Amino acid sequence: MKNETNPPDSTNYSNYPGFWYTPDAVIECPDLGVFADSYGHVFPDQNYNLGCDFDRDLDVDRADLADF
Repeated sequence: MKNETNPPDSTNYSNYPGFWYTPDAVIECPDLGVFADSYGHVFPDQNYNLGCDFDRDLDVDRADLADF
């Protein structure tokens, strides 16, 4: 899924491939590969991914992995 050119069920392509907005306005972390790329990063690191920061504490860590 990470290499797809068209996000599934997406109406907003401006943020792809960083994260996807779905029609219900939920930011998603599409797969484990994307999560792994952002794991251990904090905002504003280049590899930080808001879609994988489930607890919205500006880092992707163990707490987010548990929610994934």
